Amino acid sequence: MGIPKRIYDALILEDFDIVELYKYCPEQEVGVSVSSIYIQIAKFNNNPIYNTETQLLLNALLRYNGKKSNNSRYVMMQIKDIMQCFGKNLKKLPKSTFIQITSLKGQCGVE
Repeated sequence: MGIPKRIYDALILEDFDIVELYKYCPEQEVGVSVSSIYIQIAKFNNNPIYNTETQLLLNALLRYNGKKSNNSRYVMMQIKDIMQCFGKNLKKLPKSTFIQITSLKGQCGVE
């Protein structure tokens, strides 16, 4: 058995400025770590203030089927939803939380 081939190139968004990209392209989808989604749901802990955010995260997990990204540890979410659900904690998240599945270059004003 060899090393499995990658179908797509994925880039961990180490220098990813999601806030800046949100200004230009809130509909763009990026991969979000499934474990980070579960952690965020646990942090919301059935607090009624976070019902909308919790529902967005649960919907992302329901859509998750391992086919939308090249890595089964990630599920695709729109940046606007990520901002709503993780906004206050974005700088505290590990670098591996988000991956770019497709190139953002040339889309939504990204150079």
